[in-house]
Amino acid sequence: MAYVHRYLSYCQNLSNTPHLIETLPEILSVRVEENGDKICLVSRDENVKKTYRELWDDSHLIATSLYDEFVIRRGDTIGIWSPNSVAWVSVKLAADILGAILCPVNPYFKVDELAFVVNHSKMKVLFMPSPESTLQAFNNFTEIVNDPKFLGQINKSLLSNIIYLDGKSEIKSTSRMKFHFLEDLSSRKYQQLPKILLDSDDSCVLMYTSGTSGKPKGVLLSTFMTVNNCHFAHKRYATDDTQDIICCPLPFFHCFGLILCLVSSIVNNCTLVLTGSRFDAESTISSIVDHCCSLLICTPTIMLDILKCIEARNISVDSLKNCILGGAPLNDSLMKRIQLVFPKLMNVYNAYGSTELSLCATLASKDDPKGKIFETNGRVIDHLECKITDTSTGNILEHNLMGELWIRGWSVMLGYHDDEEKTKNAVSISRWYKTGDIATMDCEGFITVVDRSKEMIIRGGVNIYPKEIENCLMEDSSISEAYVFGIPDQRLGEQICAWIKLEKDGSKVTPNDIKDQLKHKIAYFKIPKYVFIVQDIPRTPTFKASKLKMREMTMEKFARNHESLDTSEMLPKKLTEVPGALEKAE
Repeated sequence: MAYVHRYLSYCQNLSNTPHLIETLPEILSVRVEENGDKICLVSRDENVKKTYRELWDDSHLIATSLYDEFVIRRGDTIGIWSPNSVAWVSVKLAADILGAILCPVNPYFKVDELAFVVNHSKMKVLFMPSPESTLQAFNNFTEIVNDPKFLGQINKSLLSNIIYLDGKSEIKSTSRMKFHFLEDLSSRKYQQLPKILLDSDDSCVLMYTSGTSGKPKGVLLSTFMTVNNCHFAHKRYATDDTQDIICCPLPFFHCFGLILCLVSSIVNNCTLVLTGSRFDAESTISSIVDHCCSLLICTPTIMLDILKCIEARNISVDSLKNCILGGAPLNDSLMKRIQLVFPKLMNVYNAYGSTELSLCATLASKDDPKGKIFETNGRVIDHLECKITDTSTGNILEHNLMGELWIRGWSVMLGYHDDEEKTKNAVSISRWYKTGDIATMDCEGFITVVDRSKEMIIRGGVNIYPKEIENCLMEDSSISEAYVFGIPDQRLGEQICAWIKLEKDGSKVTPNDIKDQLKHKIAYFKIPKYVFIVQDIPRTPTFKASKLKMREMTMEKFARNHESLDTSEMLPKKLTEVPGALEKAE
């Protein structure tokens, strides 16, 4: 039951569903006791299947070796720097068994980025692919950890042991670092692991968010937060008593993959299917078809690639019941396309959340009207509060007015690790988390996220939200993807720039054609001054389109062609020099 103020944008979910206070190992032990032989984990790439009992045994072996060999204790931090794998899941559960904090590291990180996380997190052990691993093609892992620059930067860190997740050839340790193979450690005999007193309020994961400026922030979450996020989100979309088979093309180093896929599969007694070490549309579709996946969890970008692949090959995908999308706002054209390609799909949920909110903060319910499910981000989940505030004063706004979304309750992070100042800036003294996202709330409490406040364009003193323009652009069937952002302008402050990827290569659509269409849909001052038709969109490691990179590439091109950065007077010349990106512009 949701309480909504009669005219102000404030909503509180007064749920009758209680919180879970069990830890993840306690939940896993119940799964083993009730149905230990059930297949709970499938890895398509590795051709491996695990039952609950096997996962329990593997995790306890790793936990025991960490306890005996590396003296890892409750509250210590261990790192894992690798793409998804079965071993990744076992390491996560081993950390939970010990009451340790797992720090997932982006497998794309290079020397400086890895060194920062190693030092800042105070990790004592790091799991990573071995020198002979096929995953070395993903990143030059071995070269990075042996780089003198890296070793110099972590010289005063707590890290002294690296454990290879795969392989078993001979290895040479150095005076600074000792190397071990997980397989060797798991085969040794250790004393029985002593009973460790665990508390669901203990920190369990330290996740580094990829900030747009400066160093990444380490978000500290508890077991209570992550378990209950899965518990309450599942209540919203679960259709019957049958356990879902979850298709996971998302990386575990991101909270979307770690919490709503990995942790949720155990909390909600589901089977988790890993599609591969990195996203590939064909592998994802094959995983869904071969394993009859009923739930797909992904980003809009991943969904777009899946749709293209299915349409091109005329593949039939009948097993999917539900899809949860998140990580970026959706547009109407994408939602309609999903319903055409997956006619048996019951619902497509547009989840909203962030790492700081233990992932999911708002989500529609299966019992909500279809229009609300498809067109909004749903209501705030159980036992949370939310409000829409004036970005200048912080006062609560009336219904349907755009402002910053604030969330309060059990899901708000413990804080940014070792950064009290940034924590205070993000979380008010009364524990409201300021999301930085612009949203509206209707009279029923449904939230619609409009855009990031950081992405809002201020042109001549007028606030312009890129998502509104992007939605208009996506109404054109010739456009596959559209991204709008601001670039500096000496006279107006900012000008509007759009990057467009067309549905078909070789299309004769021009930037002027696109502008002309917009003239009939939006006010003149919202029409982008610069329109770029591109072949490729720069993306983050989690497959989100990177507007930061688009802005940088655009400005670099302008800077090469003009001495001044006054974009109110300049037009780009040849734009094909930017590798694999800019083609046509106006």
